[in-house]
Amino acid sequence: MSRLHRKHATLRKRPLANISLLDILCLGHGPARCDLSENEMRQLYVENREAFYVLRDAKSKVAPDDYFGHFPGERSWPWWECDAPEPRNKEIPEVEQLDRLGLLTDEELRMLERDISWPPPNEYSAHLFDRPWSWWRFKSPDLREWSVSEPVQLVEMGRKHLTDREFEFIDTGIDCSGSKHTPDEFFTDEEIQYFNIPFPAAA
Repeated sequence: MSRLHRKHATLRKRPLANISLLDILCLGHGPARCDLSENEMRQLYVENREAFYVLRDAKSKVAPDDYFGHFPGERSWPWWECDAPEPRNKEIPEVEQLDRLGLLTDEELRMLERDISWPPPNEYSAHLFDRPWSWWRFKSPDLREWSVSEPVQLVEMGRKHLTDREFEFIDTGIDCSGSKHTPDEFFTDEEIQYFNIPFPAAA
């Protein structure tokens, strides 16, 4: 067992008595998902703060085997309660807020860029007008503008930033994958009119 593993194995023996693995895993989501009280969660975090800061890499076989640590672009609920410089802004993704605060480490950014996962292996199984945060951060010519919807921003960026499937959907109002999507699932009435998106004729 590595020195790092021994260190965090020891830390895991120190938290509140009888804490379950489920409670540990739920710490990232807050009291609503956990049998622990808010005060107990804060206490657990304070007693094990160093362990919570361990960066986990789901793709690495040498990543720390530690349930307290966080994945790239994420922090636990008690971190936001105890250590964050500002409250969690639920209007933007967590990773976006951490990036704006300058709190993503170089290693986190490397992992996030590595795991962009776009384009998908099969665009017909992908969600329409949906890009991962890391695509906007590392590949897009424009940063994500959170005041407008993602479909609108992608369409306004131009044809080369749309998949063939998305472009055909804009042009015909029909999802060529055979799915029953309609334009009003992604755009308001005003946006449909502005982009001249047709609705498919009723069968």
